[in-house]
Amino acid sequence: MDLLDTTRLKNYVVALLIRLILLGFFGLEWDIFVFITVAKQFLLYQKTPYDVALENPPYIYLNTPPFIQNWYAYPPLSFLIFSGFYFIYLITPLKGPFWERFFIKLPIAIADLFVAKFAYDMMVDIGKKRKAALIEKSILYNPLFIFIGAFWGMFDSIVFLFLLLSIYYLHKDRYNISAVFYALSILTKQIVVIFSPLFFITIWKRKSLRSAFNY
Repeated sequence: MDLLDTTRLKNYVVALLIRLILLGFFGLEWDIFVFITVAKQFLLYQKTPYDVALENPPYIYLNTPPFIQNWYAYPPLSFLIFSGFYFIYLITPLKGPFWERFFIKLPIAIADLFVAKFAYDMMVDIGKKRKAALIEKSILYNPLFIFIGAFWGMFDSIVFLFLLLSIYYLHKDRYNISAVFYALSILTKQIVVIFSPLFFITIWKRKSLRSAFNY
């Protein structure tokens, strides 16, 4: 491993440690409550958050104005990811609110690192290796990434990871894999559907109208 690789590895280790320190201590109270409860109900009682929303129990309402139902409002992949990591919590001897927050937010911290990694790879692929290192560090140490994910507990970095992988493989003309990752990003958080016209137009120009529809 050369000096550059060693430096990059250190950046990833430090960035991960920063996030791991924050995971269990902090989190937006309502969002963390929703994500933990959704995962717990799915694993222990085989109940989806959509079932709970239809049952309309009082605990899914905000306890502050405007007192509206504010339960899990995303596609299924995100709660399946949360459930997978909550399962790790359930089978370990580590118990309590600290560790619940830690494991429910752990995939977010991991996604941050992979976003940095694939952003670096994309920049290298287009011949911008010097800028690639800067972009990588700007993601690993970005206060907004750290606040939204490791501190707050919102899972946008997971969504963006799938979206970035979709763009990454689109750049390599691997359209089927790109389409799969784009679908995964939509199944994690539906807001990314707004990018579909850009994907459609890009593939139409590169290949054909039929290929764009197939995508």
